[in-house]
Amino acid sequence: MAGCRGGIGRGGMLSSGLSGGGGHGGKGGDGFYSGKHSGGGAAYGSADLPCELGSGSGNVSTTSSTAGGGIIVEANGGSFTRVVTHAANGGPGGGSGGTILLFVRTLSLENSSVLSSVGGVGSNGSGGGGGGRIHFHWSDIPTGDDYVPFATVKGSILARGGIVEGRGFPGENGTVTAKDCPKGLYGTFCKKECPVGTYKNITGSSNSLCSPCPAYELPHRAIYMHIRGQINSIASVSYMCFI
Repeated sequence: MAGCRGGIGRGGMLSSGLSGGGGHGGKGGDGFYSGKHSGGGAAYGSADLPCELGSGSGNVSTTSSTAGGGIIVEANGGSFTRVVTHAANGGPGGGSGGTILLFVRTLSLENSSVLSSVGGVGSNGSGGGGGGRIHFHWSDIPTGDDYVPFATVKGSILARGGIVEGRGFPGENGTVTAKDCPKGLYGTFCKKECPVGTYKNITGSSNSLCSPCPAYELPHRAIYMHIRGQINSIASVSYMCFI
């Protein structure tokens, strides 16, 4: 599905054609040319379950205007790449990245694989597009004492803001999120265990949820160690503390 030439996060535009980049997962970059300023589009939508199209730059009046990314596997914002020399007016800004929403049970990204929702390039003083939104909505994450890997990522996952050609400002980076991890694990792909001596007994993806084991409930000479489900298991029970 294609993105919008306008949209919720459409950038501003001056009569000269100078425009701000489209916003989405991140704010669009402001345009700046010959002392004049045009604001970038605002960020919008939900990082936790995104479903919106990307937005275009403020300049939608020309055939070279840029659109935002759509809801597809590669959802880059439009880029205006034609070379402009000695131009009197500002060129169009970059469109924002779109949405990549994946409902998956397992994922494998090899070395050359790319999931991209990057903001488009801003030309001749106009702003770059904001990055889009990428979300992995995992289904049936394995739980229990034995960790079963369900995601292998060797490729690239990109949601950065668009760069600029000239004195405009780049777009802000977008978002890369995932469904909350079960107890004991954290990270976008739920591949990281809480460090030894800490535990996580709630769902969530942030490492800040790994809390220190309460020293007052453990013997002073206690030694923290991984409790593995079986020999050669690659993960441990890291959602409780043992005495």
